[in-house]
Amino acid sequence: SLRSGDAAGAARDATVALSLQPAVAHSWCDRSEARWALGDLEGARADAASALALDPDAWRGHERLSTALLGLGRHAEALAAAEAAVDRRTNGPTLRARGLARLATGSLEGARAD
Repeated sequence: SLRSGDAAGAARDATVALSLQPAVAHSWCDRSEARWALGDLEGARADAASALALDPDAWRGHERLSTALLGLGRHAEALAAAEAAVDRRTNGPTLRARGLARLATGSLEGARAD
């Protein structure tokens, strides 16, 4: 699992889950996170987008999308995704995503606020 540091195993597990139930947004988010940990930023972005296609209100999908876009250097898009995540749920992961995106777009004060 990803918590134990096995990103490849987590990606495999999520892929198996998706093969059984491809319409579960949470599984797309899980694989997005694992792919990000493996350095596959485009794969992480694509999986987050798939999660959001299934559930546009999934805060975790927006947070995962923001993280992937930030890694890809698409800072303005990352900030928009992070804002969408915070709009849906204000918690540690969403605030962290927004803070990092704000920092990347030059808003030091905004980053500090998060």
